[in-house]
Amino acid sequence: HLMITPLVGVFSKPGKTRAFLFPLFSYKKTPDETNASAFLFLFRRTTRENYSKTSVLWPICERLKSGNNSSFRIAPFIWYSRTDSSKMFSFLPFFYSYRSIPRSSFSLFWVLFKHENNVGSSVSNSILWKVFTSEKFVNGDFEKRFIYLVYSNIRKEGKREKSLLPFYHYIKEAN
Repeated sequence: HLMITPLVGVFSKPGKTRAFLFPLFSYKKTPDETNASAFLFLFRRTTRENYSKTSVLWPICERLKSGNNSSFRIAPFIWYSRTDSSKMFSFLPFFYSYRSIPRSSFSLFWVLFKHENNVGSSVSNSILWKVFTSEKFVNGDFEKRFIYLVYSNIRKEGKREKSLLPFYHYIKEAN
């Protein structure tokens, strides 16, 4: 053991080592995990079997790898995540993409355009959030809207609805 002041020290015993020069550096190693940091939260790194996490300017910039999963971020603008079953990437506010086995989604400029595919169920598109929406279902049903009821043409679950407000509005409920 070596401790010069409460701010500087090195401790070592079988299976565990710890060193620090506060606030510049900190290091800790055990049989299962290693932690290192510099300048408190400017740089941080944790590693163990099948896992690593590195941060710069924590928590703003961070990279994580754990088994087959990984993620990365430069908050609040860039986000990335990958797992065995999904993948997500966003560069806010310009772009967002998500893909998994049952669903995929894609957006440009948050609300300008959005495309969503729910596999085996429906495909939808939206422009200017919900100013215009179009959705098609695998069973042949559909829904198209402009400013919700100003224009609508819908066949969904046996219900029919059409409108061109203020001139025409028609609804036929399913039997």
